[in-house]
Amino acid sequence: GVGGGGGVRERDGAAGMATASVELSDLSLPDRPSYATDGDKIPIITNYIKVQFADTDVYQYHVVYDPPVDSKFLRHKLLEPHLVNNRAWRFDGAILFTSQKLPGDPGFFTTTKQNTDEEIVVRYQLTKTLPIEQCIPLLNIIFKTVLSKLKYARLGKNLYDPKRSVHIPQHKLELWPGYVTSVSQLDGGFMLQTNVSHKMLRTDTVMDMLLEIHKNSPNSVQTIATKEIVGHVVMTRYNNQTYRVDDIVWDESPRSTFCDRRGNKISYIEYYKDHYDIVITDCSQPLLLHRMKPKRGQPVQEERLTYLIPELCAMTGLSESTYGDFMVRKDIVAHTRLDPRDRVKAIKGFIANVRESQEATDELKRWNLQIDDETLQVEARRLKPEHVIFGGPTSQSNVMVNERADFSQAAGNCAPITPVSIDNWLLIYTSRDQNKVRDLVSCMREASRKLGMRVAEAVALPLRDDRTETYIRLVNRANSVWFCIR
Repeated sequence: GVGGGGGVRERDGAAGMATASVELSDLSLPDRPSYATDGDKIPIITNYIKVQFADTDVYQYHVVYDPPVDSKFLRHKLLEPHLVNNRAWRFDGAILFTSQKLPGDPGFFTTTKQNTDEEIVVRYQLTKTLPIEQCIPLLNIIFKTVLSKLKYARLGKNLYDPKRSVHIPQHKLELWPGYVTSVSQLDGGFMLQTNVSHKMLRTDTVMDMLLEIHKNSPNSVQTIATKEIVGHVVMTRYNNQTYRVDDIVWDESPRSTFCDRRGNKISYIEYYKDHYDIVITDCSQPLLLHRMKPKRGQPVQEERLTYLIPELCAMTGLSESTYGDFMVRKDIVAHTRLDPRDRVKAIKGFIANVRESQEATDELKRWNLQIDDETLQVEARRLKPEHVIFGGPTSQSNVMVNERADFSQAAGNCAPITPVSIDNWLLIYTSRDQNKVRDLVSCMREASRKLGMRVAEAVALPLRDDRTETYIRLVNRANSVWFCIR
């Protein structure tokens, strides 16, 4: 460690002997590596957009509510009226960032809940004052807000543009384009990394799937539906929220009732008509169950269940049968695998959208931020192809890498110099994943044969349920290589 006397003293851990002391003035940091000289110079366009700053201080406050308020939405709503005169602010439920100082330190606001007229005291205390360029988490929040100002819909953690959706009617699919952004500090300053993303939705509903299953296998509807639907993610199009289906409740229906926030019993039919003006057409369909998990860092509370209506839920992703269809994958890739020119065009389209949106521009101006009109261009070098050495016959062991630096095909067909065999391994899976396990074993045998590996027969350990505790209990007893199928 660095001692108070200005010297560095190292100790040999094995012998316990102290080495000679070295003055800090004698130490020097290594120089930055020089730029490469091999290959040919070429200009390249990156997916980074430079972020420009003006001198702006950010004030960070810790906020508490008395009495405590559990709902993050309600905490935000109670605080908002008292910040109307602040040029810019962001609140995550506990930490408040503002561009202007609040009166008093510490200070408080008094407000009331609309439904109960209960008085709430909101107390705040300044914890930090930082230049905005030192608040990268805040910058990421600001640019997520900019995306929301562009009227993009949030699906999971990312935002997508439903107005530019691409329909693939022959496969009952719909693609929503969107962007994934992240601010980071690099050699050239602060950059907004922007990647093009797509969300794949199916135009058929869960109810359509249930009807199709009933038509093809009327005697096995529950078994097949559980296999095809449980564990998959669905989206409710009336609010663009996604949920993982944990079960199908066959003895419930839209006629079933639940207690609303005021404690009144109401049926799902009445709820969707009152809140979304949606008329449920099939009143005998079962309900989908989603178990809400507490967010990381939050205490484990009583299990909260969400019930969903199948006819109002769109499936996301691909079913097993559709995923194996070459034509389906080909049509999807035609829209999602963009070449560099199309990718640059899409990123420039994002910059243009921000420029044309008054709300997005105002959000940046409030924090004295600005983004460049073009993506960042840098100088790179095209290197000569390399050779990769594999095992096996000499004629096959020396493979020249192509211009994309891709040797994955050779890695899958050529044996390594020293193959390693798998002699003892387990397969842990639930009974509903039996087909996946069979495919995995078949694929491993085929791949290992090409690689000169020996893979012994696996010890199959099917589980009765997919609870996490069941997996952990079995894995703790295993003393070999294991594959876990979930």
